[in-house]
Amino acid sequence: MNANWELGTFEKYENNPILTPTGDSWRSKDVFNPAAWTDGARVWLLYRAEDSTGIGDWNGTSRIGLAHSTDGFNFVSEAQPILEPGETWELLAGAKTRAWSRSKASTI
Repeated sequence: MNANWELGTFEKYENNPILTPTGDSWRSKDVFNPAAWTDGARVWLLYRAEDSTGIGDWNGTSRIGLAHSTDGFNFVSEAQPILEPGETWELLAGAKTRAWSRSKASTI
């Protein structure tokens, strides 16, 4: 499937997904919500991942991970998350709440 965008033509990569949940680690349940950029030499990817240790209906604690690639298809993830819950009230929503609360506070 091709999609024509103002930036060019994009093709779905036949070997998707490029990142998957891993073992029983902090990214064992889900990997999603990526954001990518390049510095010219590497493609960097921020992504949200969940394990199954959280509280609540969805039972997953979110954390933010960082991965990099030299070809944009084969990514190496950092072993530890770069942002994770630090307070009890953050466990239900995980890192996504913390990122929002920190960015919101820094703009006031």
